[in-house]
Amino acid sequence: VLIGSSKNTVDEIEKVLTQTNQTQLLNDYKQLRRMETIYISTRNEIVYGEYLTLSSAFQAKIKHDPAIHSAYMNYSTEVTNLASTIRESKELTENFDNGSTIIGNAVKAVEKSVSTEQQAIQKQLTAQTKQLTLILIIISCIIIFALLTIGYILMKTIQKSIYTLREGARKIG
Repeated sequence: VLIGSSKNTVDEIEKVLTQTNQTQLLNDYKQLRRMETIYISTRNEIVYGEYLTLSSAFQAKIKHDPAIHSAYMNYSTEVTNLASTIRESKELTENFDNGSTIIGNAVKAVEKSVSTEQQAIQKQLTAQTKQLTLILIIISCIIIFALLTIGYILMKTIQKSIYTLREGARKIG
């Protein structure tokens, strides 16, 4: 799973263990590598704890061989750095998720507030429309009443003039 210089370190440890015919150490090392691969794949901290336990036991077995110990410490440092990076990325992801959840909740609250305001404005507009309609009806009624009154007065005036004319025509002839 490790690449670059880490891969070279891994190959070096396996080569040294194979050349020295230390089958048990090689099997222990392969088990460590499997635990490393499982941890990287699953990001499971329990697996990493098991890896650390196996790593401590492996270090105790190789402390008498400086070449293997030195190469293994380089490998172990790389795995530790990788685990730290995995934890940091997990923490960043969780922080991002939490942030996005907070933002999502804030957006929902704003949407709810906007919706409430829209409803209030709509109610105000409806009330104003009803009020304007009522005012227009009242003004229309006043205008109709005024027109009817003027019409009635004009009709009475015209009727009186016609009556006076008829009376004058009858007297003449």
